[in-house]
Amino acid sequence: MNENQDRQIHALKQELIAFMSEVENTFLSNSLYMFNKTSRKRFEITLIALKEISRKEILRKQISLVYAMKQ
Repeated sequence: MNENQDRQIHALKQELIAFMSEVENTFLSNSLYMFNKTSRKRFEITLIALKEISRKEILRKQISLVYAMKQ
């Protein structure tokens, strides 16, 4: 992974952190959290730019790190 990819992943993680309380509250109420359309688009663009690593794996790892979820 190169420095640019590291920066993109870090930005993705920071954005996920911004949603943390909303996501946790949704999970506590046994509901499904849906990111807003703008954020989903940014996540998608970031993940598409990271071609060498499985996009699914990057997203899974970042969500797990931010929300302390089991993989």
